[in-house]
Amino acid sequence: MLKFIKKGLSSIYEVEDCLPSYGQQFRGLSPRGLMDQGAYAEACQLLGQHSPCVEFVLAPEIQFSEAGSIVLTGAPYGNVRLDDEILAFHKVYHVREGQILRFSQKLRGFRTYLTYMNKIAECASDERSYAQRYPEAHPQGYIRLKKGPEFAKLANPDLILEQGWQVGSQLSTMGMALTKWGDQLQLNDTKQMISSAVADGTMQMTPKGPFILLRHRQTIGGYPRIFNVISSDIDCLAQFGPRDFIRFKLLD
Repeated sequence: MLKFIKKGLSSIYEVEDCLPSYGQQFRGLSPRGLMDQGAYAEACQLLGQHSPCVEFVLAPEIQFSEAGSIVLTGAPYGNVRLDDEILAFHKVYHVREGQILRFSQKLRGFRTYLTYMNKIAECASDERSYAQRYPEAHPQGYIRLKKGPEFAKLANPDLILEQGWQVGSQLSTMGMALTKWGDQLQLNDTKQMISSAVADGTMQMTPKGPFILLRHRQTIGGYPRIFNVISSDIDCLAQFGPRDFIRFKLLD
């Protein structure tokens, strides 16, 4: 259904690959799946079924090779056009063969989602606010943490709660490095540890500073697991890009 005139920085996920698949981590297989599951779930609800999806951080230019329906969710763009029609996010649109989808400048966030199917869905839209779509997100934008198994190895754990931790250039679907104050965070025990299980949102203390594992992570790691992002904030992490600032809040 999709012909890429410009690929941008995008990945196509078939239906079976969109959702995380747990249960095979003992074999070393990551759960994977789309990074912002909330954005995908919203689109599928509007379309009425689970559908293929394009996840992108740099917008593609797409021509549709057959008729169908689409929904845009995730990081918004200032101007999205289907030929000459201006499209909104969180709304079902019908497309015809040969029509071209183009994006202008991204407004905020990092990852955008084009969910599509090759049949005509009922027209629907999601008029809810961001807070209503993500009711479990912190109202002030904090990413919430729980202490990790090796939390006691941190010499100065309060430093992680300082405002202004910055996402570094080492960023992928596997994880994100934090660079602001990273060289000041210290361990009081630098002995090597046995590789242990990790999860979505595990924050490891590496020799270069803290590193948060994301959905396409490995299944075990050998660095101290100092914190873990709570599961309801993993989708929020997907919308932080390089040089964005993250504020953390530690939960009891």
